[in-house]
Amino acid sequence: MNFEIYFIEFRNITLRKIAEGYTIYKAEESKANQVVIVGDAKKNKRVPRKIFEPISKMVKTGLYKDEQEVLQRLVHDKAEQKINYYNKKIAEMKQKYEMDFSAFESRICLGTGEEDFEEWDDFTLWEGYVKAYRYWKQYL
Repeated sequence: MNFEIYFIEFRNITLRKIAEGYTIYKAEESKANQVVIVGDAKKNKRVPRKIFEPISKMVKTGLYKDEQEVLQRLVHDKAEQKINYYNKKIAEMKQKYEMDFSAFESRICLGTGEEDFEEWDDFTLWEGYVKAYRYWKQYL
């Protein structure tokens, strides 16, 4: 797909806008203030203004200094909730098998003895818990 590329300067970061109605939804800043695109383009959607009213009210009441701080705090709080949830699930699996995930993974992958479907199901769940835990950890 061919895109027409536009550049926008914002706080020493160059953002790229590609074609009409498309923007980069994931980019990283390099040392030379160049943007390295690590994702695909995504169609922009119109968001109703009323969605942001609760956020603006929090700022107006003085709970936060601006809308960005509100959103950062909400993401941070959600990440803490998710991390606690996945931490509990990981602890349950550790207790059930009396080992950590890497030891359990080795045991499953070596496959000594007859195949145990419950263990494979638990392995899949546990692996998901570990991945989700790591994902949410990045937002703290």
